Amino acid sequence: MTIKIGIIGPANFHTLRIVHMLKEARGAIVLFASYYQVFRRLNSDGFINELKKHSTIEPFSILNPVMFVKAFRELSAKADVLIISSLHPIAMIYLLIIPLRTPVIYVPFGSDWKGSFVKRIIIKTLLSRFHTILVEFNSIKTQMCELHGISPQKFKKTIIWPIGAMFNPTECVKGVDSIHNLKSKWEISEKLVILSPRALVPLYNHHVLLHAVSLLPEWIRLNTRIVLIDFSTSPPYKRALIKLIKKLGVKATIYPGPLTPEQLKELYQTAEVSINIPKSDQFGASLMEAALCGLPQVINQEIKTYSEKFSNFKNCIFVEPEPKQVARALGVLLSKPKLRKKMSHRTRQLFVDRTDKKMISMRLLDTIREGVLNETI
Repeated sequence: MTIKIGIIGPANFHTLRIVHMLKEARGAIVLFASYYQVFRRLNSDGFINELKKHSTIEPFSILNPVMFVKAFRELSAKADVLIISSLHPIAMIYLLIIPLRTPVIYVPFGSDWKGSFVKRIIIKTLLSRFHTILVEFNSIKTQMCELHGISPQKFKKTIIWPIGAMFNPTECVKGVDSIHNLKSKWEISEKLVILSPRALVPLYNHHVLLHAVSLLPEWIRLNTRIVLIDFSTSPPYKRALIKLIKKLGVKATIYPGPLTPEQLKELYQTAEVSINIPKSDQFGASLMEAALCGLPQVINQEIKTYSEKFSNFKNCIFVEPEPKQVARALGVLLSKPKLRKKMSHRTRQLFVDRTDKKMISMRLLDTIREGVLNETI
């Protein structure tokens, strides 16, 4: 039986990936509407065209309440179930007053379900109105239940976002000569590379990494290059990082983004270590991509979702996001190739199930049907 699924969310890759996933699933008809805050910030003409290609309703400004209500009502009238992709602060206000006549599924993104006291009151009210909350990790469910007093029965766990098949471990293994060629291509001459693949915004603590590398023993520091990728909307932070790089005297390259998945894979393959030490996070795709490429990782021990998959000194080193601890972890990994090799072997299999897009899309549809509509495929 065919199911009609409406999706409404911010005009970003996160929302578009959900659209792609459900369009892959046999037996689903997807209706899609997205909103933006500043249209010029959408990443590229290619992305805008891709967004419009899949849209049932033209992308509109979140500052236009009439359009939001109109889009929500139109999708609700046509769909069997409606997916809310992340909670934008302005969208939350609109959702408080719109009658929900169709079952609503909420898909959290990052820490959008956290915030100030007033924001938490609004979120708690909305979550009580939503039919189902889809999560990928048990710790997210636990935290949301504790923070908002939501019943665990409202949650369904399933994989929502796949990782591209090019990150399958069999596709990521490269010989020494191939890695040397990749480093030449990306103009990296240093023996050791640390990749910090998250957006250049303060949330991801790139400045902590720079300070940490400056604390490494000289023989490691002089042979190490930090690789950053600029796909952010925070030019002041980027400028601050460039000043800090010069001040600390560390070697770092900031490549302009966004990069293609193939380019990202090449950078993962040039690196000895990947680092993810954000202030808060759900579970970034970059952790999974790095693992599939066999990279040992230095990651924030304070983020509970990370410990569902990673184990300290088995496939990562957990740290508090402060320079001295990060420096110690990097020093261990960069100075011990045998340890890196053991971790690499263990980490490659952690997320193999994320590369089967067809299977994930059908499981996602199965979860929606069984959990929300009480049907089976």
